[in-house]
Amino acid sequence: MSVNYTAGNFTVASQYVDARSGINVTRKVPSLDWSGDFSMKSINKDQCELVNRTGAALAPSETVRIARTDLTDVYKNSSIDAAQRLGDTRGERVLIQVNDQYLATNSLTGEQYLIPARAWICVETSVAPIVKSDIPIDVTNRVLGALDKCFTAEAAGVTSMDTLVGALKGDLSPRYIDAVN
Repeated sequence: MSVNYTAGNFTVASQYVDARSGINVTRKVPSLDWSGDFSMKSINKDQCELVNRTGAALAPSETVRIARTDLTDVYKNSSIDAAQRLGDTRGERVLIQVNDQYLATNSLTGEQYLIPARAWICVETSVAPIVKSDIPIDVTNRVLGALDKCFTAEAAGVTSMDTLVGALKGDLSPRYIDAVN
């Protein structure tokens, strides 16, 4: 997937070409039931925090935080040359964070332990009028695609999200990539 649309006098397009653009991966991703499973813990103009109320324990085993921050300069810390920047440098940052707890129970002794896991996606983009939702959706899909090292017929045995799993074990380089000279 890539971005290509017109906004006023501008054509907005991705600056990458995927050699394997015809390969799509299907993931089983839960569609969270906000009204059925979650309660609002807190909300203000910048963020809200929700708690999953479906767990058996008294304390919530899952929280979700959604936050938004205005940026005065979306180009800050970017490598984009000043000559190629839009006149409007304002931007926004959106963070979606999930905090989960997993229960490990010893089948012999009954001992129980909680295992924490946290993940978040943070997207920053311009708020200029020519920026449509295609851009944050595309960059989010790209980061999700980066979780997988390779999905080709030759690599059918590769585990889903193996870039993530490999990085957790110290392997930061995706397989099937040429070394940088």
